[in-house]
Order: sequence, then structure tokens, then C-alpha cells
Amino acid sequence: MVVSRKHGLVALGVSAFLVGTCGLAAAALSAPGSAQGLRAEARPGLADDDEDQPWNDGGDRLEQACEAPLKNGLAPATNWHFFTNCLRAVRDNWNRASGAAVGNAAGDARARVIAAMSLDDVGFRDSRRSLRGAQGFAAFFGSDGGRAAPADLQVAWLNDVGQPYNGMGQSGLAYFLFQLAASAQAGGYPRAQQDVALYRGLAAGIMRTVLLDTRAGGLDTEMPCTTLRGRSCSWYHSVSRRDRPARSGLTLNQDLHVLRDLGMMIDLHRKMGWPVPAGWEDAIGAGLNQVFQPGSRSRMGDLPTFQDYLSEPVGRDNVQWLYYGFNADKPLGSGGYFLNRNGKDCGYQVHVLDLTAQLMERAQRTRTWQPPAGAMTCASPLAQAYRATRIRMTNPDPAAWSSPMARRDTMCPAKAQETFAKVRAEFYASAFDRCG
Repeated sequence: MVVSRKHGLVALGVSAFLVGTCGLAAAALSAPGSAQGLRAEARPGLADDDEDQPWNDGGDRLEQACEAPLKNGLAPATNWHFFTNCLRAVRDNWNRASGAAVGNAAGDARARVIAAMSLDDVGFRDSRRSLRGAQGFAAFFGSDGGRAAPADLQVAWLNDVGQPYNGMGQSGLAYFLFQLAASAQAGGYPRAQQDVALYRGLAAGIMRTVLLDTRAGGLDTEMPCTTLRGRSCSWYHSVSRRDRPARSGLTLNQDLHVLRDLGMMIDLHRKMGWPVPAGWEDAIGAGLNQVFQPGSRSRMGDLPTFQDYLSEPVGRDNVQWLYYGFNADKPLGSGGYFLNRNGKDCGYQVHVLDLTAQLMERAQRTRTWQPPAGAMTCASPLAQAYRATRIRMTNPDPAAWSSPMARRDTMCPAKAQETFAKVRAEFYASAFDRCG
């Protein structure tokens, strides 16, 4: 039996989500030497690039499909990270409604969520059974979503081998489901309390999968920190591709997404007067410990720290760009990789800085996590990543921040420049501009 030290979650007696709705069990989560705990190696020949295919089905098509009326009860079959863009518009429409329109908006939201949860790639499991798609949703929630979910239910969007794989998509969807629960709690239509239970039950089940140890079929690799004595460290795995195990997912911005989303969910619970699930604050702290613990990995196979995402210095000013992703199975001193196209590396570097600023500000406001010594000094990896971005954004001479030998895509999209200006003014200028 695997028990998470932080969250008290236990491996279920049902060892796997089912593959397909015909009842074939996926041995991937239980067979020795295979993908137990999502620890299987990626298939030989796979590129490091996690975004080799643009989010499988494409975000644009999902958003278009979400805006269109539901047809035949179907929802967009794509990554949950993009389905949240749909729910943002649905939530806003609901919150603007009044009178009889409240029930209509609530019904539209419910229909879209039930349709999305009824797709064959959605898995449901508790201690007694594991089901998928419409069969699984109906078994645990009733076909109309009116039944209360069991307290140990886990919910996941599954990849091509029947494993949870996208922690960022799961945490983002969970946050928006909790927001729909908040909208339902305002009432104004007959089945409001049933909808509160539906959305909270789904969201909690989704987060149980994210916070469960990989050895038990979840997305959290949990261990004692290497360089922070007495602290626990965690990495919340997330890949975009459906053809590789989640254990290979070491994308910095996606890990930070999970931590940021968890913080927003905790804050929403407190605002709504809901009890905060046990261990959630600890889960954020453990994730931040892993990213910001001093030094870099010491063995091949170790999970990376922020230091490991800094590339070799380039340009006249010796700037260090952040790698997009990391392969921990590469030898020490290697493993990081760039996307190297269409301004994505600059965009994701700014996104990492933005997410980090949000997490640091929340930790300071709530006093729930203390950064390790050195994490906010001028020599810290975070300061170096900020410095590289500041120089790139403010110095028009490419020789200052690049080199022809680097053969890198150094374009910075307008949106990244706007975001950087905002986070620099709100957080980084006071923290690091003194560093030069």
C-alpha cells in the first residue's frame, strides 16, 4: 500500500483505470516492470520536445467547438487545459444571468461538463471499481449528475495507454469546476445544491489524481528534499503528448501551473466557507521546495531544480535562458531542451516568471511557505532568469543576449513583452533590479 506523507491519499484496491468502455483493464499502473506509478521510460525514439504536436487536437478547435451549441450531447475531445477556456466563457455567462436566465445558464454549464466527463478518455475509479466515459460518470454521479460522489473517487483524463498524464490540465479544470460550484451555491434555480455537489465532487476527484503518488497511479513524485533537510519535495508531472508516460513530464511551467492553481483553489475554498482538503497547502510547499531547493540534481534520474533549467551563458552579457523542458534520464550537465520555434521559448520563460511571481506573492501573503536561503538573492537561478529576460526585452542589440553559435530562436512575441513589463513592475523590479 502506498500512502502519501502529505496528503493521506492511499493507493486504491482497483489498480488501474480501464482502457475503453468494454472493460479491458490497463495493466500499465500495476504490472511490475511496466508503467507502475507512471515510472515507465518513454518509448525509444521519442523526441524530448513535449510540444512536438500542438496539443494533439489544437486549442483553437476546442474553443470554437465550445462556443458552438452542443450537438448530440458531445463535448470537444481534446486536452482539459483548453476545455477550461470554454468554461471561462460559460462561467461568465452564468454569473451575468438574472431571473429565469440563471437556470438556463446553469443548465448549459451542466450539459457541457457532463458531456466532457462522458468521453471515453475520462477515467473514474474508487476502491471498488474502475470505469470510463459515460458509463463511469453515470455509475459515480448518475446520468444527470445528481448523485453524490464517493469520498475516495479519482478522476483523470487518460492518455493512449490508459494513464493520467496532464497535471496542468487537471488542476486548471478542477479550479474552474470549483468556480462553477461557487456560481451554483448562489442558487436561483431548483437543482442548485445538486450542482454544487457535482462540481465539487468532480474537482476533488480530479485533484486526488494529481496529488496521489506516482507509485499509486497519480501524478506526484514525492520524496525527501535532497538539499533541504527535513523538508518534503514533490514534482507534479504533466506532458502534452498522449503517447508517453507522465513520468517523463518535467516541463517547468506546467509544474508551476499546478502549484498556482492549487493556491487559487485553496483561496476560493476559504472565500466560500468550504473546508480546505487536508494537505493542499503542504502540496504547494513541497512543489516549491523541489523547484527552489539549492543546487542542481546530483544523479542521473533525479528530478530537476530551477538551477537545472538554466542554459549555458550566451551573448556579451552572459545571459542564461530557461530551458522549456527537461529529460532527467540524460547524464548530469545535460537534459534541458528548448522548443526553438515561433517565439515559444521567450513566451514560456516569461510565463514561468509570471507564475513564480504569483506563487511567491501568495506565499508571502499567506505565510504558508518560506523560500530556502538564497532563493531570492542576486545569485539565485530565479534572478538569473529574470536578468536574461530583462536584458532581452530592453537591449536592442542581439549580441548582448544571443550568439550565432547558439542557433536559438530568440523572438519574443508582443504578448510576452507586455506580460514581462507587468510582472517586472509588480514583483521583479523591487526584488532584483538592484542586482544589475
